[in-house]
Amino acid sequence: MRPWEVEQRYLRKHHSEREECKMGIFTKSGQSSVNSCNTTIIAAGTKIRGELQVGGRMYVDGEFSGPIDSTSIITVGKSGYIEGDVAAEKLIITGGFSGTADCGEIRILAGGRVVGQITCKTLMIERGGIFNGQSIIKKSPIGISGRSQDEIPIRTANNTSDNVTCFSESSKVVKSGA
Repeated sequence: MRPWEVEQRYLRKHHSEREECKMGIFTKSGQSSVNSCNTTIIAAGTKIRGELQVGGRMYVDGEFSGPIDSTSIITVGKSGYIEGDVAAEKLIITGGFSGTADCGEIRILAGGRVVGQITCKTLMIERGGIFNGQSIIKKSPIGISGRSQDEIPIRTANNTSDNVTCFSESSKVVKSGA
């Protein structure tokens, strides 16, 4: 079963029958089709260069180069790669990403590779995920001490597959592993 078919099946099951769902799929041939579930998919083997504004979810198993602005979740699959500036509610990476990201939450899962500068409220790097760059962790409007704060200073991280690193607005750097 293809990745978008899994998501499509899940969303059909969890959406009411009255909701309209659409999914735009870009394939290697450059053709697009519309299915349900409000997810834009760039399939494996597809290369796109440009600028995207996505109103729903986005799944990338191909390659995309350029800025992406999304109001939802962007997922980079195992064979996917994004190069550019990304702004989204959440960025989940199991493939590759190079550039800058400004998101509420960023998750680098096992096999994910990130190079660049990222800004987020929560950063999670799973064992086997690689991050090489700078991170800015946004704080909530009211800090732990009760004073208004904007950001935690930039941290530089060079993770290996032996560590799991978690950054978040309310915690210190947490490392586990060998």
